[in-house]
Amino acid sequence: MGRPWIEATYNGILIGPNQLPNVWKLAVLAARLIGVPYMPEVYVSGDSMWNTYTFGSDSSSFIVLGTAILTNFHDDELLFMLAREMGHCRAGHALWKTVIRFVAGDISGHTGVLAGGLLNAISPTKLISGALEMPLMAWSRQSEVTADRAGLLAIGDVAMARRILLTWSIRSAALMKQVNIEEWMKQEDAKRR
Repeated sequence: MGRPWIEATYNGILIGPNQLPNVWKLAVLAARLIGVPYMPEVYVSGDSMWNTYTFGSDSSSFIVLGTAILTNFHDDELLFMLAREMGHCRAGHALWKTVIRFVAGDISGHTGVLAGGLLNAISPTKLISGALEMPLMAWSRQSEVTADRAGLLAIGDVAMARRILLTWSIRSAALMKQVNIEEWMKQEDAKRR
């Protein structure tokens, strides 16, 4: 795991004091604020522009940031994004995120028992796969909540954290400027009822 795997998988640029030094400084700050006992390698990759990943093991994690993260988030916003990935490292999620990646593939909203239609869902192979995938998806979602809390811990601003997460969700800093946050909060409250 580590550098050879990430370089072969993502065409990533390893950041450091001499490579994207401003991002490196924020990454080091995020690791310190979250209490990560070692400095994970941080890569920037254009392969998955809006995505972030944390892989590796409990003692040797690495983080991949898509290029859109760096071009759309700056200063405390980027600190939040780095801190949430450092939160995965600190909470021991890197190993399980790696296991999920290799065992079940990428967990996303487009997979699951009904992906591919109803007839595909009654396939015995699909049912077994779905039975394995369900708990992994639930754990993965809970790990994201933990990571969000780590990001919030680093910046200490709930309104900014909401804005960053919504920008990340809609994948457009420009469009975010037009979004009415209060209306979005009402929408989210209605979902919980």
